[in-house]
Parts: sequence; structure tokens; C-alpha cells
Amino acid sequence: MQSETHNLIIDNPWISKGQKKWLIFCEVLGLFVFVIGSINLSASNPTVQYTTLWLGGIFLSLYVILALILNSTIIVVSTNKIKKYYSPLPWLGRKEISTIEIRTLFIKKITNTGEGGDIVFFYNICCELTNTKIVTLISIQSDLSKAIKYITEIHNWLSRYHSIKLVLNVA
Repeated sequence: MQSETHNLIIDNPWISKGQKKWLIFCEVLGLFVFVIGSINLSASNPTVQYTTLWLGGIFLSLYVILALILNSTIIVVSTNKIKKYYSPLPWLGRKEISTIEIRTLFIKKITNTGEGGDIVFFYNICCELTNTKIVTLISIQSDLSKAIKYITEIHNWLSRYHSIKLVLNVA
């Protein structure tokens, strides 16, 4: 978290350093599959559609893994708006919200069950707007204290300029 004169900046990496090691391994493995597959494709003379589909799938997979390794969700809070974007690789979901429209900040707990039956919690930092629309600013995996830290920082920053309700009871 950085605090500039007119902005609060929250930089939340998509995955932890321990998870990055496994994804880097997957990325190297994916590149190996790409190289071997490219050699096989050039030798077997496949159709253009098959080659395009195969290469597109490989490139998309590699891009997603690379984004998981490198990207962070960036929240920039200023006096008049909150911007949410992803960096350094482009990704869908950019948002810009006028701070005047924000009524309430709260944390919403999401429970996901993995294939092996593992339960994973996500804590979404959300804001309710004056039109009652709910907008998720950022999702934190398994770390409630981090979510509370972020939402408190956002609230403290915004409450200097606007009256915004903060709800910290996480169900």
C-alpha cells in the first residue's frame, strides 16, 4: 500500500510467491509442449484451421498462466473516484467509481469447494452505491486480516472527503 498526496494505492498480487513457483513450472512445461507440438505440426502438414486452433489454445493458456504469475489488482483511491485495474498484463474488469456514489464499504465472504473437497475462502471488498448496486473492488484469498486492513485504509482515506459507512461484520 502506498499513500501519495492525493491518492491511496493498493497493489494486491493475484497469487502468493509459493504459488508462483508452481505456475512458473507450468509455464515452462507449456512452452515445452508448444515447441514439441510446433515441430510435430510442421512435420505432419495439418490443416490451417487445426494449426490455428491449436496455437491459439496454447497462446491463451500461456497468457493466462503468465498473467497469474505477474499481475496484481491495483486500486487507486482519490478524492473523487476509485479506479480498479490490472497490471502489468492487460485483463478484463477495469472499473472506475465516483466516490460520491459510494454509500457503504463492506467485506463479503465467499466459500468455494475445490475438486479435492478443499474449502477456500475469499473475502471480497465491496461497496454499495447510492443506486443499491454492489461493486466488488478486490478479492482476497483466505486472508481476512488483509481484507480488513485494505478496507480500513480505503475507508479512512475516503472518510476525509465523504461520509461513507463501514461494515466489518463478516458472515
